[in-house]
Amino acid sequence: MTEQPVEANADVSTPTPPSRAGRWLKRWPLLMWVLLPPLVYWVGRQVVDVDVRRLLSNFTVQGVLVLIAVRVIIIGVLSSRWRLFLSAYGYLTRMLSVMSYSLVGFGLSYFTPGPQWGGEPAQVQLVRTREEVSTAHAVASLGLDKLLAAISQGSLLAVGLVLVVVGDYGGDFGWRGLLPVFALAGFPLLYMTAIWRGRRPLTRLLRRFDGGRRLAATGRTVAEMEAQVSDLCRNQGTVFWRGVVLSFVIWPILLGIEFWLALFFLGTTLTIPEVVIVVAASRIAMFTPIPAGVGVLEASQLFAMEIIGQSPALGVALSLLIRARDVVAGTSGLLLGLYYWSRGRRGSAPPTSPPLGEPARSG
Repeated sequence: MTEQPVEANADVSTPTPPSRAGRWLKRWPLLMWVLLPPLVYWVGRQVVDVDVRRLLSNFTVQGVLVLIAVRVIIIGVLSSRWRLFLSAYGYLTRMLSVMSYSLVGFGLSYFTPGPQWGGEPAQVQLVRTREEVSTAHAVASLGLDKLLAAISQGSLLAVGLVLVVVGDYGGDFGWRGLLPVFALAGFPLLYMTAIWRGRRPLTRLLRRFDGGRRLAATGRTVAEMEAQVSDLCRNQGTVFWRGVVLSFVIWPILLGIEFWLALFFLGTTLTIPEVVIVVAASRIAMFTPIPAGVGVLEASQLFAMEIIGQSPALGVALSLLIRARDVVAGTSGLLLGLYYWSRGRRGSAPPTSPPLGEPARSG
């Protein structure tokens, strides 16, 4: 057996060594885990166990049931936003199905490193295989849903910090301290504006990043997603603005009601501005690259209670309730994901994408 000679012009690819920035990106999750133990230790030293137990003893079965009902409504509202965008692309999916897919995505995101992202590929795969949604429409609808979620989360955080300054809770914090928050919240808003005007920011960024070689497949998916989202925003404005109302009006009100009820059942009644500050502080954990925001959520609630003049034990008790709620929801999502995985595909392979605006069909 003779060896075939290698042609001089043969394309022999050699692995490119990672850059210094790439090496740091691989190490930052480890850095977050190194900072986690001292953060949890600091939280534990701020409270007395007796005070936390006393606050939690105020909770009743009725209170638990009320909060569960409110949380289910919130999940339904957030899922209806994604379902709304799916229907705009011609897919009529069952509400309970979309809620379950969202719960699967939350479970994966909650228990994996990252700022509460990571379950989106599973959500795309579920609607592709179980609802026969095309890849382009699945990615576009979920991308628009997550974009509005990021803008509303950042806006809520900014509003809470504005109340801290306006209400004279922040001491020497001042308006300058708001600039990083406004900048963080402004990025998704600027991106949304560019998409609305027919621009393709991510597509252009990917093309400049690698010249369209290594990320060619990803670039095509992103380009198609941005085109679909832009078409929806420009051609179906009513659908888009309904999603905006769900994100910036209904969801914040329900979230505020949930926190106010939780604090009420713990034996404390806060004013509306104080509730907004507490809710905004809890959003900080959503942007940290730590699974479930462990330690960050607790520290944020301690910080919020200190700002509004409440006991640190109240912040820990509230964070324990939030933690229990999210662990139950995340575990339920993982179990649902295992169930869907064990059942495999419910229907046939996803068909070709229907044109935008065609009559919806049942999934």
